[in-house]
Amino acid sequence: TRHGKLECLSGDAQTPPTVIVAQNGQASEARILSDAGYALLDVGEAPSKRVAERLAVAGGFKPRRLDGTDVSFLVDGEPFVPSASDPLLTSLGLEWLPEVVILGHELLTEGLERSIRRTTIERRVQAIRVRCCQKVALVVDGTDTATHNSIAPYCLPHPELPTLILPDRIGLAWSTLGRDLSVPVSQLIHPQMRFLEPLLLRLAMNQAAYALGPPSDQSLAEALRCDAQTLQELRAELRMDLRHVLHLLMPVVAYFTNAALAKQLQRDADQARASFDIEGWLRTWLPAPQPTPEELVEACGKASDRATLRRELELDYEQFNRALQALDEDPLSNEAELLSVYEAYLRHMRPKIVDRLRRHHTADFREGRALATYVERKSLAFLKFDPTWILTRETLEEETVEVHVARLLDDVLGEDSAIDLPSLRGLVDGNRRAAREFASKALLVLGAWCRRNQVSVPGPWGNNDPFAVVRHLQDAGLLDFEPVHDEQLPELCHRAACWPESMPLTLDPGALGLDRATVNGEERRRERERQQAVIKKRSINFAGTDLDTGDPTFAERFRDLAENSIDDDDGWFGRSRQQPRLAPVAGSEGGGRGGDSRGRSGTGRRRQLTEEQRQAMGFAGEWLALQYLRRRHAGFVDETCWVSRNRSRLYSGDEGDDAAGYDFCVKTPRADWFYEVKSSLEDTGEFEMTPNEMRIAAGTSRHGRRRYRVLYVPFVFSPDHWFVLELPNPMDDATRDRFSQVGKGSVRFRFEHSGGARKVA
Repeated sequence: TRHGKLECLSGDAQTPPTVIVAQNGQASEARILSDAGYALLDVGEAPSKRVAERLAVAGGFKPRRLDGTDVSFLVDGEPFVPSASDPLLTSLGLEWLPEVVILGHELLTEGLERSIRRTTIERRVQAIRVRCCQKVALVVDGTDTATHNSIAPYCLPHPELPTLILPDRIGLAWSTLGRDLSVPVSQLIHPQMRFLEPLLLRLAMNQAAYALGPPSDQSLAEALRCDAQTLQELRAELRMDLRHVLHLLMPVVAYFTNAALAKQLQRDADQARASFDIEGWLRTWLPAPQPTPEELVEACGKASDRATLRRELELDYEQFNRALQALDEDPLSNEAELLSVYEAYLRHMRPKIVDRLRRHHTADFREGRALATYVERKSLAFLKFDPTWILTRETLEEETVEVHVARLLDDVLGEDSAIDLPSLRGLVDGNRRAAREFASKALLVLGAWCRRNQVSVPGPWGNNDPFAVVRHLQDAGLLDFEPVHDEQLPELCHRAACWPESMPLTLDPGALGLDRATVNGEERRRERERQQAVIKKRSINFAGTDLDTGDPTFAERFRDLAENSIDDDDGWFGRSRQQPRLAPVAGSEGGGRGGDSRGRSGTGRRRQLTEEQRQAMGFAGEWLALQYLRRRHAGFVDETCWVSRNRSRLYSGDEGDDAAGYDFCVKTPRADWFYEVKSSLEDTGEFEMTPNEMRIAAGTSRHGRRRYRVLYVPFVFSPDHWFVLELPNPMDDATRDRFSQVGKGSVRFRFEHSGGARKVA
């Protein structure tokens, strides 16, 4: 997508276009890049690193990973780092928001939304931070990419520090809360939350546009679609649950007195049960001039957890944690947040730290000593997090981390040296280019010398990839100090243990005893190996026979083998005729996107197939589906019913259309049948559907003229296990509950069937 629209992007080996590879195309960073005109490839659950690597190897594109180090998110020109020092959303006049969200969750949700735990909602809404800014942008390959919609709010999900990026032009008011912020706030709380946007919009309609006070009980009840009494009862139940209040109060009692008295509070409450007078107990046992019992109980009614209560009562963080430890309970769980903040600050400081490490180890590089210690330290793993912060600090400031890191560096490295070194980024980029050019020239000479002298080729040189040698040198730290030249690189390869042991440190064929014929012979041998590897990578094994999917006769050879298999064993149709009985699936939810018969099948996550193999899998499944439909609708099916482009592999005429939303259209006097074929290497009981397929499926009816079915073809390359399972429409209201949604990236459907076709071990 680019500017929010789909397009076809062509590769160019000379000037490869930049492609942003993202696992969530709806993330704020992805939307910014799309707004700025970058090509965005949404890969869903596929590993973005491997996708980017394969695109890079293909040579026609310049991939940049959104979740890697290729793209930096900038707020006001600085890399964004979530910070606990950013104000909480609830501290900006929205103290009432958590209660409204919980009430909405109790009264307005259903289906998947209902399954979100209340404790999760409480924790997430209380954790949202706000970062105000003037400009949001991203840096791609060192270029500042400003968003075209610089006044839009963005949400940056984070497990501990979810942050709302709020441009200065958007003030916090009821008008902006309902119109601009309801969606990003919902996404920060939970990706499946849908009720909050309409709830806040209804509330905003009854409030002063530029005020931001809590809604009245009347307007809140109207927005929640309930009466005032229901609202009061639910609010009282949520706020004054005795177990919740006791859970909050015990560390407070231990804080002001001791752990023994806090445990006595629990015992007395257990004994008295519902008649327990918590305020009377506090009045008796809690010494003055601490907060009054009424103030403590009121604070518990406002707080959703102990961390919020501690802040409300302004209790010392370390002392409160000591009280929790005295009760044999875990301290306030800030460890994950503190560690995340520490690592974020450490990443921000990384360039300066690595430069200091380079200065310290320059002598090792220049004098030919091992750089293993430098490489290990470059990971920064020796700059350990201070565990005492867990008890003593609610958050971390960058200055604290800087002092801590400086002390550790002084302890390990001693006094900093004044050596002047080139900038690391520019140096490494230049050295990588030099090393890649050297490796490209050296591949043939080194391979010919090793073969002539019967010496094993070192690992990085064995796969015909010059960049493997570059990575090996960089991983050894040898490209980080000074510019390197061709005459130095054999020695550097020797230091990195990727140069043949007895081979002279030169590429001069004469010095190596090689003639041009020997080098040319090595080039031909490597080309043959490369071609064989390409053929093997795209081939399939069908019925025990290897078939090259790139062979122009592939389709005919497959058809001949498949027809022979059917002639030898006609049992596949008998297995296919037994209709499946699909049981309702708990928590099913139709809709979403997925794959198609042209290779995007459930087994793709289990077995990594090439694009050619996936296309062959789709073709094979559709060919068998055609044989099934010829018998299923005898007299009404011929090759013209085959709609997808796979038909052109065997038949003349129309080339077919993969955008139709189905693979076969069979017109009978009874109905027009639309069949979508889903192929699988095994009987996984899973398949994917694209948005277009689901749109077409949703537009048909069980009893109307247009009817939609899914033909599920498992064991597509194993004809001895063949059968075709005819499934009902996953988007029909009557059969939607027979499928469950699987995964989060693309939408996958799972079904369970009994009888009929049996799974084969």
